[in-house]
Amino acid sequence: MGAALFVVLALCAPARAQKREAVTQQEALSRADQRAPDLLVSLAQADVSRKDVDVASMLSNPRISAGTSVEYSLIATFYMWLPIFGQRRAGERAAVLQSKVAEASVEVVRLDARLAASLAWIDLWAVFDETTLAEEEAARYDRVLAAAQASVKDGSAPELEQIRAEADASRAHLEVSALEAAQVAASARLAVLLGEDSDLGLLAPSGEPDAGEPPSDAALDASLSSHPLASHARAVVDSAHATVKRERSARWPQVGLSVQEWLFRQPQAWSFLGGRNEVRGTATIDLPIFDKPRVARAQAVSQEAQASANAEDARLRAAAIAARADYVATRRRCEALVGHVLPAARLEADRAEQAYLDGDLDLAAAQTALQARSSAERTLLSCEADRARAWAQLEHAVGGPRRE
Repeated sequence: MGAALFVVLALCAPARAQKREAVTQQEALSRADQRAPDLLVSLAQADVSRKDVDVASMLSNPRISAGTSVEYSLIATFYMWLPIFGQRRAGERAAVLQSKVAEASVEVVRLDARLAASLAWIDLWAVFDETTLAEEEAARYDRVLAAAQASVKDGSAPELEQIRAEADASRAHLEVSALEAAQVAASARLAVLLGEDSDLGLLAPSGEPDAGEPPSDAALDASLSSHPLASHARAVVDSAHATVKRERSARWPQVGLSVQEWLFRQPQAWSFLGGRNEVRGTATIDLPIFDKPRVARAQAVSQEAQASANAEDARLRAAAIAARADYVATRRRCEALVGHVLPAARLEADRAEQAYLDGDLDLAAAQTALQARSSAERTLLSCEADRARAWAQLEHAVGGPRRE
């Protein structure tokens, strides 16, 4: 048995020896605010959208052509569309508002990145705390094993009692080993969300998860009015309206001006007017008489955007109310465990362990009490992790950290 425990501890050594960087939940959120991979992608997309504004504000490129004819050695033509009916300005305005949609999307992605980082940090905190509980449990079972070995040695207990105690101690140490491996996995999942290299070392939680008082109805309404998703929906509506205006302006005629220079007329082709050159000017008008369906489609898209914005408002409020209720329910469960269940389980386990060490209680009863304590401690840890997750979900539902 001792050799088996040695192997287990040897397997755990690499995880314990690995360099650890302590990170608080707020530090994790701060890093996610700046370096989350999805956020960097969204920022790059917003930059592309801003460049689209420059593209939309460009003048049409002029066209120059050259040719010849029987009468003239060179015919040079210069042609250009003239933005005189506001089409260019309407297109630029639509591009500006579309860039606002991309910028609003950045804040939505940032909010999601904060939630993902917060949940990953809570998972890391939970597995580290569970490892501590498992190590304490292993220490208790080691003490019981030592007492069982002493009882078997002096003949006061059967060998089966030692076998049972060894099984409990072995299981407890293997659980510690498994949880230390889980620490590495949780660290890697958090690191990538923070834009970190998961190979640099093991992230370790510092401090306790965030929590607080649930928002009042007034505070909840104030938060929802500036929620990134609500802002994004409004930006989409504004962009859709601008698209309608752009399509309407596109139905105005587009005027082009063409200037031709006819050079070096052949002597035999001289007219009675004399001279060897001619200059000709031509105005071209593009009549978009068949573009009405474009406007109708843009109007339908605008109505859809408004309907989506109204639905988003309703979803946001429902989600915030539900998240607040979930947080309150989880907090009350944790309070019951802290106030009543866990103290009783710990007291019973301590007394049962001492009674077994004193020879006043059999192993089965002591094991039952110890297992009840471990179960209560893990239940509380799970509840506290759920409470922290509920708080993170609540902050996400109201659009970020509340400031009352």
